[in-house]
Amino acid sequence: MPSGPQGRIATLLAEGILPYVRLRAITADEVLVVQKRAGEQGLSGGIIYDLYHLAVAEKEGVDRFYTFNTRHFQSLATSVMLDRIITP
Repeated sequence: MPSGPQGRIATLLAEGILPYVRLRAITADEVLVVQKRAGEQGLSGGIIYDLYHLAVAEKEGVDRFYTFNTRHFQSLATSVMLDRIITP
């Protein structure tokens, strides 16, 4: 591993983040639900990816959804996810 900041970042990722990350897929029907919701809310562009993040988090039943952009995600969240969105 590199030394200095890159080494510390690599260690943080390898030991503090990656063991807790899981890759999850959504179905075609779930994609359509997100797209419909985006259309109903007049959303377009990159913000739709945020809806996908929230949809998967809700599907997986996460206890906490960490973000440094709490207000933004809370503005998109369903009532189920609203109180689970927190700043690290």
